[in-house]
Parts: sequence; structure tokens; C-alpha cells
Amino acid sequence: MNPASDLRDLAAWADHASLWLEQAARSSNDPADPSRRTVTFDAAPLDQLLTGFRRMPGLIEEIADNLEQRPSLKLIHGGRR
Repeated sequence: MNPASDLRDLAAWADHASLWLEQAARSSNDPADPSRRTVTFDAAPLDQLLTGFRRMPGLIEEIADNLEQRPSLKLIHGGRR
């Protein structure tokens, strides 16, 4: 189990999901397509959400890099001698 690798997978997913959300939220809906619904958002909060979501992959990558660079510690059971 590699936490840094797991975080990189999460970053890749967040990148894909945020692009999809941005495209879906900003494209016009086709009224002939019954699988689509029109939802109204205030532009400013939506832009803040999308901007934050788009930053997420980079932040997760930084955390993963820090996890890989930290020294590993070996815990030893018992007291001082």
C-alpha cells in the first residue's frame, strides 16, 4: 500500500471530474435530450466551486510528493536501557 500513489490516483480522478463538471455546467442543455436537466446557479459561487475543484489535483500531488520525501521511521518497542 503506497499512500502517495493512492493520492496521485485521487488527483487524476479529481482532475477528470473537475473538467467534466466545468464543461457540463457551462455548456447549454439540449431540450430534446431527456437525460439532461437545466439547473440554475449563481455565476460567482459556481466559478468559485470550479476554481477550487480545479486546484485540488495540484494540491493532492504536492501532498503525495511530501509523503514520498518524508523519512521513514522504525518504531522499536520497549523502554530505554
